[in-house]
Amino acid sequence: MLKKFLFLSIIPSFFLSAADNINPTTTDLPKLQQAATNKELAQLDDLITATQRSLEQLNNLKSILTKYQEAQAVYLQNENNVELLYKMIKLAHKALAIIQENHLSQSFDTAFLNELTLFAQMANKLNSKA
Repeated sequence: MLKKFLFLSIIPSFFLSAADNINPTTTDLPKLQQAATNKELAQLDDLITATQRSLEQLNNLKSILTKYQEAQAVYLQNENNVELLYKMIKLAHKALAIIQENHLSQSFDTAFLNELTLFAQMANKLNSKA
């Protein structure tokens, strides 16, 4: 117990004596440059803008996938409706394009991406015939 007390009484005096040796003057401080701060803020603005664009793309993708899911459900109830099939094909093509443009393939199941790819290929064939 006495050793612990002595040790604890020595620690504060050590730090106080070490603090006395630290006496920075303004010449020791780094020179602050306003330009560096402005550069950092500009980089942060660029990052915010890029993040906002990415969020807009993700929200757009979500909207398209929701419409695709709805079109698919309606089409499955009436598989003879060619217009519904075309709508589903166009939505799949748009969704796949956004996924690829934004490098989001790793975020989706392979089977789902294969489904979108199949419909996107159909859309490409339809567009090439038109």
